[in-house]
Amino acid sequence: MASEPAPQTAGAAAGAGAGTMIAARFFDGRSSQPLPCLLRLLPAATRGGVALQIHALPLAAQGDSATRAPTAPLRAFTARQIEWPDAGETRIAVIRFADGSQAQTLEPAMLAHALRAAGYRAPGLHALAHTMAGSWRALLAGVAVCATLSVAVWLYGVPAAARVITEVMPTRWEGELADRTLQTLDASWLSPSKLGAERQVQIRADFSALLGQAGGVAPPYTLVFRTLRPRPGQSADGGGGANAFALPGGLLVMTDELVARGEPGALLGVLAHELGHVRHRHATRVAVEGALLGAAVAVISGDITSVAATLPVALATLSFSRRHELEADCFALHTLARAGQSAEPLARLLDTIAGRHREGMADVLSSHPSTAARVQLLRDPAAAAKACRA
Repeated sequence: MASEPAPQTAGAAAGAGAGTMIAARFFDGRSSQPLPCLLRLLPAATRGGVALQIHALPLAAQGDSATRAPTAPLRAFTARQIEWPDAGETRIAVIRFADGSQAQTLEPAMLAHALRAAGYRAPGLHALAHTMAGSWRALLAGVAVCATLSVAVWLYGVPAAARVITEVMPTRWEGELADRTLQTLDASWLSPSKLGAERQVQIRADFSALLGQAGGVAPPYTLVFRTLRPRPGQSADGGGGANAFALPGGLLVMTDELVARGEPGALLGVLAHELGHVRHRHATRVAVEGALLGAAVAVISGDITSVAATLPVALATLSFSRRHELEADCFALHTLARAGQSAEPLARLLDTIAGRHREGMADVLSSHPSTAARVQLLRDPAAAAKACRA
């Protein structure tokens, strides 16, 4: 039975360098039987390259491999024929050769030392890995760079990619996604509306008239009503159910609780705001962003099949960015102004909801951050004009 390579002593490791003999096992690629051997590393003609010779080691040989007299080399490999192991291997290092053979050594630290002494320069990203493995400062710098790049991709790369994908996405897909999302919400948070049919018709007619007075081309939309499903320990007047939100494809949802709390002008302002989300396809962009991030996680975890199935759930818990909210507010202000309507009723409604808000649908949809800043914008035409031009 083949013997394991003899472990190196501290003295041997300290003397490691170009020409150092390192105990190893050689596999020729044709037999599973390893050949105990010694590895000699030699500087190659190419810059940063290291050649390697394999010397036979008698099975009965004893003592430190670094002090053994080598036999004539059994095999010799040029720098181009060798794939050196990555940095950081702490138990066993595997050296692979172009002909399918390989050598294994239990002395990765000594091998790394010998490579440096022979002038080895790892190619491409391997060089970075070797540098980081040999310096805690380089490792910390690498971690900082990776963290910075991850944040940059999260803040800028993913939104930019989502914007491009959304522009080419067929609107039919948005309608299907909206239907599935509403089904998810109906199964968990929402119940059929208890508003009278006449009240629903009146709100739809008022909003249609507002858009007609504003002129321009409004995106297609469908307005539906729901009521918040009661939750244990929450009163009917808890305030959390007063909300409206936009789903992809122009599906607007307004809760009975919001209708009960808002005056007619405020409800029209809310719907104009939500139609602004439709106009800019914010919900679709947020859903695509979630899918992109989910796909990245799925690729890493190996479960790519879960991405499409979780889209409706992800969309049901969406959170629009401040930029999205500003764009929707600007659309609402522009629509109200062109129709000769004031934004003050909407500002008062937001003030009321912010003052009485408790956990509920608004937490789930999380669709309107920084309410105080939005109210201030609605009440300050000069600030609104400046923000909407930016």
